[in-house]
Amino acid sequence: MVEEFNYNIVDQDAMNELLNDEVYWLPNEWNYPPLQKHMKDVNYLDNMSDYIRKKYLAVKNPKLLHFADREKPWFYPDEDYAEVWWQYARKSPFYEIIMARMIDNKLAVSNKQLSSTLKNNLLKYFQNTMYNMGHYPKNVFNYYKYRVLRNFVFGKTLKRYIYKKHLYKAKIKTVDHFINGK
Repeated sequence: MVEEFNYNIVDQDAMNELLNDEVYWLPNEWNYPPLQKHMKDVNYLDNMSDYIRKKYLAVKNPKLLHFADREKPWFYPDEDYAEVWWQYARKSPFYEIIMARMIDNKLAVSNKQLSSTLKNNLLKYFQNTMYNMGHYPKNVFNYYKYRVLRNFVFGKTLKRYIYKKHLYKAKIKTVDHFINGK
C-alpha cells in the first residue's frame, strides 16, 4: 500500500486508510501535539477549523505528548513541553547518547571544527542545563528560601546562605539563558 500510493505522512496516512473505521478514538489529551515556534509564527491556531481549535484548546492537562512536527525536543530544547520530554529523557539509559547527538547536530549545523575538549565542555554544559531545567521550580524555591533566611542568621551560617542563594540564582540564570538566549 505504501509503495503504491504517494502519501503525505506515510505511516499515519497508510494506517488511517488501512484501519478506516476500525479504531477507538481516545480523548485529545492522549495524543496532544504541542504547538511549535514555526506554527506560532504563521498563526497555525487561527487557521484551524473552529471545531479542531476548540478541541485543541480544551486540553488543559495532556497525558501523552505527540511531537508530530519537525522541531523535536531532542534537537530543539526550547520548544513547548520540551522540559517534560527532557525530564523523562534524563531517566533513560540513552540520555548521554541523546545529549551527544544533540551536540553533534548543533556542531553540524554550525559547520565548525571543535576540539574534543570543547565538545566535552559543551556536553557538560548541556547536561547541567537540562538537569537544572528539570529542577527549575525547586531551584526557584530554594533561591527565595535562602534569600529570606539570610536575613535571620549571622556569621558562618549567613555566609553559607548567601553562597546558596547565589548558587541557585546561577542555576536559574543558566536555564533562562538557554531558553531565552539572554
